[in-house]
Amino acid sequence: MISLHEILTCLTKDDLRTYKIFATRTQDKADRKDIQLMDHVRKGYSEDSFIEKHYKGNRNAYYRLKNKLFEDIAKSLTLQYWGRSSFIEFCNHLIVSHVFIIKEEEKFALQYLKKALKIAEQVDDPQMKDFVLSEMIKQSKNLNQEQLTELLEKRRDNRKILFKTHQIDDIIASLENRIKTTQNLIKKDESLQEWVNDFISQIKDIDEEIINSRTLRLKLTKVLMKALSQEQNYQALESYLKDAISYLEESNFFTKYNHHDYIELVIYLLNTLSYNNKLEESLNLNKKLKTLLEAYDRKFYKKYVFFYYNNLVNIYSQLNPMKGLEIISEFLEAESPNPESKEMYFVLIQQLLLYYKINQLKESLKQVTKIKIHNHHQVMNLEFQFNLFISELILKHELKDYSGIKILLKNDLKKFGELLENKAYVHQKLFITLMSKIIEGISIKNLVKEFNLLSQQIPAEESGLIKISDWTKKQLQNIQS
Repeated sequence: MISLHEILTCLTKDDLRTYKIFATRTQDKADRKDIQLMDHVRKGYSEDSFIEKHYKGNRNAYYRLKNKLFEDIAKSLTLQYWGRSSFIEFCNHLIVSHVFIIKEEEKFALQYLKKALKIAEQVDDPQMKDFVLSEMIKQSKNLNQEQLTELLEKRRDNRKILFKTHQIDDIIASLENRIKTTQNLIKKDESLQEWVNDFISQIKDIDEEIINSRTLRLKLTKVLMKALSQEQNYQALESYLKDAISYLEESNFFTKYNHHDYIELVIYLLNTLSYNNKLEESLNLNKKLKTLLEAYDRKFYKKYVFFYYNNLVNIYSQLNPMKGLEIISEFLEAESPNPESKEMYFVLIQQLLLYYKINQLKESLKQVTKIKIHNHHQVMNLEFQFNLFISELILKHELKDYSGIKILLKNDLKKFGELLENKAYVHQKLFITLMSKIIEGISIKNLVKEFNLLSQQIPAEESGLIKISDWTKKQLQNIQS
């Protein structure tokens, strides 16, 4: 179940302001408990303290208020985002049509169903069209024969398209199942397109038109890019994404109704170029992303602008870490992200790494503290939390905070006991053993054997935040100097 704190955290200042206008439209009282509860929870105070203060421990009365707040937030968001999404607008027209059906004013209901149909046709969604056409046909007693015949023909034609859409969905479901049961998606010398063609050829009863459809190509690309990312096969992913984007662009597939798909493909390609260390190409593509964000009156700007800045920071973290920090400052000033947002959490991670790269170790350690107390940290997986733990140990060692290392090992190490039993974490286990010896007072000059053993165990593609391999090299250099 979604907690009240989680849902309030994801709301923007505009969302909250709109809610307060919505909530006080009929009763403008300074002591409204719903608004007091909202402010109380957003400030990080517990719900228990609110119950005790306002309800003297009466939880039933509090839960009634809480449920009412959830309902009113939903109503406020629906009104606020009415025209911001074609699907929301479509649903709202359907709701209003049903209100008039309840009132037995079918002629008005039909007018709103026509508005819904117009949106379904604009976005070219056969499932939306099928639903609204069926609703309109139910009102046949209010239609003349010509109108009914036209609607029936439209639904028959649309259901042919809907059948093709279901065929595409069948292909995608089969593909996702194949990926789940395949250890390595493609062989070393096999192209991804060849693999896809071979896979589709094995599926029976699929029309040639479907195989060559642009919609299928987009959906295939979305599934495959996630699978290849999980496999970390970024070379194959880069090639396939470039081909897919080029094909869809040349066939004029993208419109304002699927513009978000266009943006997401470009963001995925940007991330892939970053992994493949193609920084100049990534910089040029990032300019294209900015142009896409500005399109259609910035309809998708707020949703995706973080990715634009994030990619710039990733590039400059390798080229010029100071420039990376400047870009973060620019993002914070221009976009004013919610301090409790997921985006802000990842900004803190970037600052941790950038400050470390320019040797501002105290500032880097401050970011670790901010990350650990951030609300989003609790939903991060144990592997990430462990990587942060390792980074904190490295920073404390470089700052010669040996008592801090001792406290950290005592309080936090047990949480990661299960991970350390895994063979994949052997070098982290050696690192912690080494750190334990250092805080016991053993000089690093007497630990050369342990350092050499550790450096041999670190994988070539080391994951993590601050890398153990970087720290190990630095210590060995200190020993030799």
